Amino acid sequence: MKKTGVIFFLFLAVGSCPGATSFSYLNNPAGARAVGMAESFAALPGDVFSLNYNPASTAYLKQTAMGFTHAEFIQGTRYEYAAIAFPVSKAVAGFSAIYINNGAQERRDINGVVSGEFTPYQLVPQASIAAEVLQGFSLGLNLKVPYEVIDDYSNYKPLFDIGANLKIDERIYAGVNAQNLGTGADLPVNLKAGLAYMTEKLNFCIDYNAPTLAVSTVSMGFEVKALGMLVFRAGYKYKLGTVVDAESGVSGGFGARLDTLNIDYGYKSYGELGGTHFVSLTFALK
Repeated sequence: MKKTGVIFFLFLAVGSCPGATSFSYLNNPAGARAVGMAESFAALPGDVFSLNYNPASTAYLKQTAMGFTHAEFIQGTRYEYAAIAFPVSKAVAGFSAIYINNGAQERRDINGVVSGEFTPYQLVPQASIAAEVLQGFSLGLNLKVPYEVIDDYSNYKPLFDIGANLKIDERIYAGVNAQNLGTGADLPVNLKAGLAYMTEKLNFCIDYNAPTLAVSTVSMGFEVKALGMLVFRAGYKYKLGTVVDAESGVSGGFGARLDTLNIDYGYKSYGELGGTHFVSLTFALK
């Protein structure tokens, strides 16, 4: 295996935090639309992929929505995300799952002799609920159980997110989400807060992420609607107080709106590790 492949696998599975942070891949992006906007998605309402960023934002969905994302990283790592959200009485329920297949890895004995191969993977099922509890104010909850397998080692832990979304006026939304809460000192807990400014042709978002075991980041992104069905996006994520690394960089993308079907593409830079392409499909079921 090439050295870059090993580095990227460790980046996905362990993250950039010092020490052995568990389940840090939970903070990986989902949805090509969000990727194109540098993942500044905490406040933007009405998108099924908000289940990954702030469940409270899904409370604005008026019909069933389904979303699928696929990405392939270097050295054969595959990332899949599937989600569905649907109105139930006065609430919106959702289910989603993340699957990361890290590709075949060499197994070596204590003497460094190759003794076969193994395929590490992570699976994260999640159930969600969101509701507008006051006019213009919604709350949301995620319950998830990340499960990871590395050769003969496996690990899982129940975790939860709790978020809120406030409609300040017809154009401005604010969102906050406490992610990956649970028992244990090495969890990738993150406080995500953001603002979204929305017009008929332009959406602008800014997010602040404050992880407990890593350096905080600020991300900004926008999307511009053009030619009726086309949308163009760009964004930048900056890691505060450090030199630019794999967590900082530009994002971009575009999408097409075809009645009940949305097709989106997003690109995210991982610095010297290269960039990754994300493709998503979103369906609205009337």
